Amino acid sequence: MEEAFPVAGVEGWEKKEPDMRNDPKDRNVVAAAVAAEATVIVTSNIRDFSNLPDGIVAMSLMNSFRKSSRKVQRRRSRQSRLKQPRTGDRR
Repeated sequence: MEEAFPVAGVEGWEKKEPDMRNDPKDRNVVAAAVAAEATVIVTSNIRDFSNLPDGIVAMSLMNSFRKSSRKVQRRRSRQSRLKQPRTGDRR
């Protein structure tokens, strides 16, 4: 992972791990999310990511794609409205 995404590393998560209350085998992931100030953990294993710290939610990859898709659609719609030339007198 470090080779593929060298800037994705998070430091200082080890100190936070004992305070995490989710599934013990996934506490390192939540500790890293806290250290990175992340707001979303995307996972295929939602059930092990309950009892998360405030400000962090876990979502499935599909939900992540749906949310992203809706954001893109809204942005395109806004851009389309902004690009349309004015017709008539709009004062």
